[in-house]
Amino acid sequence: MIKKSQHITYIMIIIFLFVSNAKAGIILDRIKEKNVMSCAFTQPSKGLTYLDDMGNWTGFFADFCRVYAIAVTGSSKAVEWNLIDTVHRFDALVSDEIDVLVANTTWTNRRDTELGIKFTGTFFYDGQGFLAHQSLNVKNLDELDKASICVGAGTTTLLNLQELIKTTHPNLTMKVFKSVEERESSFFAHKCDIMTDDTLALASYQQTTNANLILFPDIISKEPLGPAVSDDDMEWFNIVRWSLFVLIAAEELGITSKNIDQMLDSKNPKIMRLLGVDGNMGESMGLSNDWAYKVIKEIGNYGEIFERNIGIGTDMKIERGLNRLWKDGGLLYSPPFR
Repeated sequence: MIKKSQHITYIMIIIFLFVSNAKAGIILDRIKEKNVMSCAFTQPSKGLTYLDDMGNWTGFFADFCRVYAIAVTGSSKAVEWNLIDTVHRFDALVSDEIDVLVANTTWTNRRDTELGIKFTGTFFYDGQGFLAHQSLNVKNLDELDKASICVGAGTTTLLNLQELIKTTHPNLTMKVFKSVEERESSFFAHKCDIMTDDTLALASYQQTTNANLILFPDIISKEPLGPAVSDDDMEWFNIVRWSLFVLIAAEELGITSKNIDQMLDSKNPKIMRLLGVDGNMGESMGLSNDWAYKVIKEIGNYGEIFERNIGIGTDMKIERGLNRLWKDGGLLYSPPFR
């Protein structure tokens, strides 16, 4: 006869196994089977995710999509590109319409704990700003007498703006739009005086349009932007999370797309582990042991991705700022690869 305590133990083991299996490799297995990864973004934006002259998706966010595809399939071409609106982006993750969301999407408590999704890290530390028509003849929020602001529905941007109006700027009014396209067209048609968004997105608008625009210096929030995945697959979560850390660690260690082949001969244990020369880091994650090498070889380290797409030498002209490495006074930091 099974004792009550033993019966409870058996039940707990069964529950544990069920939950573990539910979290193991569902999305990762699908990507490997199809040999393609579905990556979604919320708006085509110069420097972030846009079609180049050759018809290829390129930009800061697009490079991260390619990083994840290389990690799993070995090919940067194994990406299915999806444009999705901000209202349905999280539902698309939960319903498995997409594998990863890579956009200017803010990591928040509610999103990370209530929606069935998980943020895997921060690839850009940003803040909410304001882009205005120069015809307003003002340089910041405090100079405004009154103004209308275009803002997107279903965003932290909207919530922050509501708090701003309630607490310090009651002279502002909101015009809320369900899609990015509606918000943009209304702003550029002068149906509202100002558009608010993360400064990264606003800088893209400013640099890639012929409109006379001014980006206010006002920053009203912290906006940690990062990739998000469904919480149904911890193996896939780990790959997306540690792929970012690979890029940061590579920059810390001085590994670039140009010198990586020479780095294979390094005797530095940290470099040897990262590049798969020593240990089985990749194998333990369901990947090839040289997956980090493949990613860095083709896409580069974090600094290369930043400077190539949005850095000072580009039309975006964005300084590293908070997105410098920790040793340079920024916030970027990779846990140890060991």
